[in-house]
Formats: sequence, structure tokens, C-alpha cells
Amino acid sequence: FRLPEDLSLIAMGMGNPEANRYSIPALTVVEVPIETIASECIRVLMEVLEHRVEPPVHIQFDSTLIIRETCRAPL
Repeated sequence: FRLPEDLSLIAMGMGNPEANRYSIPALTVVEVPIETIASECIRVLMEVLEHRVEPPVHIQFDSTLIIRETCRAPL
């Protein structure tokens, strides 16, 4: 397969941009706010344990698509 002509490759949660420097071809990534997600998980867990909120809890986080060489830009 040829990237991105035949197949697109997208990695999820590769929060370390330094690691992407060594990827050939440059890897397309969806960046997610890992630290924010972790802190919100702990906050919600504490609220559930203290009976201040009932599960399930839905929280949505923004993500960023960074298109590089392994994926064609959307039309």
C-alpha cells in the first residue's frame, strides 16, 4: 500500500510532537487533551464517590486533527 494514495493512516492521542519527527512519512494525528481528560476523570470519580453525581457521566472534549503525509486533506 502507498500512503496516502491507497490508504490513510491516522494515529490517536500521540501527544508528543517530538516523536512525530521520527516518523517517515510524517504521521497524521488526532491530538486529544490527555492531561485534561485525566483530571476530569478524577474529578468525576470523586463526585461519584461523594454521591454528588450519578453515573453515567458524559463529558465531551475537543480534539485537533493534524493532517500530515499519511492522510490526504479533506476535499
